[in-house]
Amino acid sequence: KALGFFDDVGLDVTLQKQNSWATLRDKLHAGILDAAQMLAPMPIASTLGLGCRARKIVTPFVLSLNGNAITLSDALYL
Repeated sequence: KALGFFDDVGLDVTLQKQNSWATLRDKLHAGILDAAQMLAPMPIASTLGLGCRARKIVTPFVLSLNGNAITLSDALYL
């Protein structure tokens, strides 16, 4: 948002940090949130009704490989 990516495509976005994955899921289901970044299995679990009432969730794209990353400390990198 700070870099203007949303403005470039005409979106008015308010970013909100959530307390837990369950809170995020519940607010998304209730319509309090229009969109969310969540763990990869969560839309599938929501659609199947695992841990909650079944709700249809649309997943347009994935931004990563489920959060997998290789990270190095500065000391090791240098």
